Amino acid sequence: MHPLRFPLLPHFFIIFLLSPISAFALPKGLCEQPKPETDLRHCVFTEKNLIKIDLHGAELSQVDFSNAKMSDCNLSGAILIKAQFKWTDLTGCDLTKANLKGADLFHAHMDATTLSHANLRGASFSGTDLNEANGDYADFSNAFMHDLLMEESRFRHTDFSNVRMFRAVLISSDLSGSIFHNTRLTGVSAEEVNFSNTDLSDAKFNNARLDQANFNHAVFSRTDFSGTVDLPDKVRLLLNEKGMTK
Repeated sequence: MHPLRFPLLPHFFIIFLLSPISAFALPKGLCEQPKPETDLRHCVFTEKNLIKIDLHGAELSQVDFSNAKMSDCNLSGAILIKAQFKWTDLTGCDLTKANLKGADLFHAHMDATTLSHANLRGASFSGTDLNEANGDYADFSNAFMHDLLMEESRFRHTDFSNVRMFRAVLISSDLSGSIFHNTRLTGVSAEEVNFSNTDLSDAKFNNARLDQANFNHAVFSRTDFSGTVDLPDKVRLLLNEKGMTK
């Protein structure tokens, strides 16, 4: 009995079948009436009124949203690689699982945003407002955070590895279970911050304010607290036991 034989498929067709669906498969959208799950990379949205716009799953890489009004928008699952959000109002927006790798969020208003599972690697947050935000399991690795306001926010189990954070205000935020490997937290205000169960290996808290910060079960390995103010007594004792100096 002869084995079953199937006609040979063209090589390019086999590749197409095995390739994941990506941005090229999205239909080209209209800039005047932008819709979710469309390719809008050819559009410019500077200074546009996009309040409550729904662009979930859209391809928006390198699109300019500078000075746009986008409060309460839905950008969940959107691809926003290297997008421009300078001075943009994103208050209350849903950015769950959005890809904002390398995005410029200079002085963006992001209070009460949802960033859970979002990719923010290498993004710039200079002068950004990120208060009362929720971003569990987000990835901020290699991001730049200068004069960031992030009070009373929740970023648990989040990756802050290699982040450069200068004069950021993190007061009363919950950062428990997060990774701060090789992170610079220079001059940050981190009073009452929950750093419990975090990985602080090679982190630098130079000149930081840490009054009532919670470091229960945090991992200290070559962690630098030089010049810190109000270092919790438990942390000071633990560092002394490990032979580490403040």
